[in-house]
Amino acid sequence: MDAHLIEKMALLNTQGTGCDEVKNYALTEDDNQFKLALFTQSNLVKTFSVTNKKAQTNTVLSLNNVNSNKAEITEQFAKWDRFQTTDYADIGDNENDPFLAKMINLGFIEHSATGFYNQQGEAIQGGHHH
Repeated sequence: MDAHLIEKMALLNTQGTGCDEVKNYALTEDDNQFKLALFTQSNLVKTFSVTNKKAQTNTVLSLNNVNSNKAEITEQFAKWDRFQTTDYADIGDNENDPFLAKMINLGFIEHSATGFYNQQGEAIQGGHHH
């Protein structure tokens, strides 16, 4: 969680004790109301919500699980490390890759594109729009 945002927030109360202690914060800025529940000792976000009164939207993020098993964590990072990636600056140098060639030929750069594309080189739509 961004320390600058927390510094601007008002501490409403503290609940629980020890590892289960949670500090509840709130901030209203312009049309947005931010609410944060933060585990004190681990500094992990329990819940974070943003409500926009003008747009009448509410976004809530919740911590569902914490896994401290080092073997499982190492295995997950190894799985992510095996994902095939290409640096954006190198796309034009990789015409031999069929997927990248399709993206280059189809003109893959779109306004407000997510940066993620399907195997036909079409932008995968995300949930964020302007």
